[in-house]
Amino acid sequence: MDQNSGNRSDAVNKESANAVWRAIRKQKKFVIAVTLVAGLIGFILNFIVAQPVFESSASVLLTQVAGQSSGYTQNYSMDSITSSVPRVPPLSLKTHMGLVADEALMRRVIEDLNLGEQGYTPKKLAGEIKVSSPGENSNVIKVTARSNEPGLAAEVVNSVCGEYGLMLTDINKRLIHNTVQVMLAETEALKADLAKAATADERQRITDTLTTLSSKIYNARIARDIDLGTTGVVLISPALPSPAPVMTNKLLNTALALLLGFGCSALLAFYMKPRSVGQFGSLPNTGSPDHQGHPEQN
Repeated sequence: MDQNSGNRSDAVNKESANAVWRAIRKQKKFVIAVTLVAGLIGFILNFIVAQPVFESSASVLLTQVAGQSSGYTQNYSMDSITSSVPRVPPLSLKTHMGLVADEALMRRVIEDLNLGEQGYTPKKLAGEIKVSSPGENSNVIKVTARSNEPGLAAEVVNSVCGEYGLMLTDINKRLIHNTVQVMLAETEALKADLAKAATADERQRITDTLTTLSSKIYNARIARDIDLGTTGVVLISPALPSPAPVMTNKLLNTALALLLGFGCSALLAFYMKPRSVGQFGSLPNTGSPDHQGHPEQN
């Protein structure tokens, strides 16, 4: 029973394949025409209509990555000043890469290069930028941009790298500014307490606190004026305009268009053909009573 079912299934598949092949042969002019048209369209789109794409890249050294050491050390006295004030903590490599491709940074780049006049949006610009790194333990990230204009791709990459350092600087400055405001308010409150102090020990304690707080405010103001963001993002290999467009596999795309045209035309040819008995594997059962001949009645 199973062997008979298997033989019938093979016969059904063979009949279906033969039906498709007969349909293709019967409509071969149609199949050839559609295939050639699809290939011609693919050729025109790839070799004539499609604009050349240029690519430029820049490499950036991150001097402050969480859990990593870049071998970069600041001046001791300056480091002691900046370490005593709140600032953006060292970010992981993954966080850096995410921020470089973030739409907030893209808005700064669009404003810097006046790309809004060319119809660029943060989402569109982010789609043309790729951020990569040689490895998880690396302190270097590579920023790549593509554009139909060779000069624009390089300008975008360099602007992204520059604006990223400035963005980190702005964030640090806002944090330090808010901290200074809090310490100034605390200083005024301590001065009021000093005027009300009843004992010498209490006045000395408040005076010492004011001295410490004043030193912290001084250090914070110095740190606020330091470009903390750009010192942590060093452009080691700026982007240059690409002399030639990026090579795309145009021949492969054209071949795929031919293959797609053939498949669609073969499918259409099969369904354009008149439906026949036995198509889709519906083979007639000549042994059934419905298919047995009956004598003509006079």
